[in-house]
Amino acid sequence: MRIFVVGDSTLAKFNDQYYYPRYGYATMLDKFFNNVEIINNALSGRSSRSYILDPEYKMTFDNLKKGDYLIIGFGHNDEKEDDFLRFSDASLDINNEKSFKYSIYNNYIKPALEVGAIPIITTPVVRISTDNNYSGYVIHDTPHGNYCNSLLELGKELNINVFDLTTPTKKLFETIGYDNAIFHHAMTQAIKKDGKLVPDTTSVDKTHLNIYGAKYVAWLVANGIKNSNLELKNYLKSNLEMPTINDLIPNPDFKFYEYNLPDLLSYNPNPNFKTYKKDVYGTALGIFNDPNDLYAYEDDNKFIVGTKTENGRTNATCDSYCLVFKQLKSDDNFKISAKAVIKSFLNCRQSAFGIQLRDDIYINANYKRNIASNYVSAGLITSDASTNIIYSRATPTDINKESNYINEFFKAGEELSLSLERLGQKITVNVVYRGKEYNKNFFDFDLIKTDNEYIYICLSASKGVVVEYSDIDFEITGKAKLS
Repeated sequence: MRIFVVGDSTLAKFNDQYYYPRYGYATMLDKFFNNVEIINNALSGRSSRSYILDPEYKMTFDNLKKGDYLIIGFGHNDEKEDDFLRFSDASLDINNEKSFKYSIYNNYIKPALEVGAIPIITTPVVRISTDNNYSGYVIHDTPHGNYCNSLLELGKELNINVFDLTTPTKKLFETIGYDNAIFHHAMTQAIKKDGKLVPDTTSVDKTHLNIYGAKYVAWLVANGIKNSNLELKNYLKSNLEMPTINDLIPNPDFKFYEYNLPDLLSYNPNPNFKTYKKDVYGTALGIFNDPNDLYAYEDDNKFIVGTKTENGRTNATCDSYCLVFKQLKSDDNFKISAKAVIKSFLNCRQSAFGIQLRDDIYINANYKRNIASNYVSAGLITSDASTNIIYSRATPTDINKESNYINEFFKAGEELSLSLERLGQKITVNVVYRGKEYNKNFFDFDLIKTDNEYIYICLSASKGVVVEYSDIDFEITGKAKLS
């Protein structure tokens, strides 16, 4: 017996460096079956619409045969209305090409039925709510429809098995509360307490499950199969034992790093990071495959920053940046402006650049360390097929992208005007792009979480983009009152 799996990150395989790594629940399904082969082709970041562009989609339907089962798990990314490549509307009916139902049926259910395979739909698990209010996007109930209900309706319309994972995960998390719900989810970091490593609960990933959470959701799926009329239930293990907190184990390969202030007086960077202005330095931080393809140097009063290949990434849980930076005291008020010219770009997702004000900095890095620090950025960042203007990070597990976006990638040759000003507890960022001005004010933004002595103003770029910064105007304007 074979079960094929298609879906998003909540089902997919991962290879994390986290303290409690991410596990998609499809990776735990084999714990509840005998003599079943599970082919997990789920991919992170995909929606029911975007997944069909990946080779795993073709691979699935090239191999799917009569009598096979197909688990279909989408919803988390279909609801992202700011990304036209991934978005599908849950409020529309099955006959509308823009609808969630249309996409699930035509892209997955119909081709499965045509070869004699048996489709199974799973509704999306809820995200964790910090205030225990399980409504809205947390439970996939959006202005464009309820994605759980849409799938349940589709199952009734087509007489297809749908296993509701939204309702039981919502009920569980409401019952046990936030402080306990988080231990079903991934955590990127640890802290030292009484000389021992313990999970850093502030680094909880509110979307992605850990091994315990994944096993629990897989157990829900197994019970759904047990109570169905599917032949597949005959392959279940006789005792479907509910997972417990004892299933949660830290990553044995997790590496703990204590933050140390950068020793800038003795810093001797390689030629790719050479600068000549006083107290201005080049560096790179995060995870990169090729350290030779990193640039943050000065050339004729201009700064060249970025990578020429798809090297590194800027996503929810890891930042990989090339940076030209200046260290400032944590109470410095200042303002900075610059012109940015995109010299080259490989048209890829998870690329970003801009003027960045961040909490910490790293030099002499080994380029294998997961870093996700607090920052605000007057710049651009790409998703699957769109570009957001202005973004920030205030948690190790999420980048906040403002609602300003265009439905395409930025382009090589484009020019932008960027500025950032810090005045007390107010940070103002400004981007002028394609003739339009974008602004954002951040208040009481935490820039002393890691480094409580300094802040760092940076010219940044990441993954497949090289940016030239020029016409830089920087001024210290006084001292901030931080209390």
